[in-house]
Amino acid sequence: MVVGKQQQLTATLTPTDITNYTTASAGVSINVLTPTQKIQQMIAFIQGITTSGELDEGSSYELIAILNAAETNLARIESDPSVGNPFAVSADLRYFIIQVTDKIDKGMLSPTNGQTLIDAANNIMNSLNNQGR
Repeated sequence: MVVGKQQQLTATLTPTDITNYTTASAGVSINVLTPTQKIQQMIAFIQGITTSGELDEGSSYELIAILNAAETNLARIESDPSVGNPFAVSADLRYFIIQVTDKIDKGMLSPTNGQTLIDAANNIMNSLNNQGR
């Protein structure tokens, strides 16, 4: 798996009874995926359910094309915010959700896998909104 930003979390526990216990410290690293990496995970997920036979090739191609457009718009924004449209990525992902919902409604995609994709798209939009985009 490709790793995004790594964040370090450290906690120090200081006991109230210092006679019988000592201070302890622990640290943990948390890998945080970038929005681009999350899109790549979604593409891999779609390829997996296509390979398993759940999703047909045409539907797979359509959904991946939408995600590729979102990834391209995201790269444009990251390379030069003055050139990219900050609303394009969210628009692409909203369109993706509409297409996934349509495929669920038509029985072309299971509700479980469809919801997984919808949740992932919403997660990316939320993370972009939290970044001030």
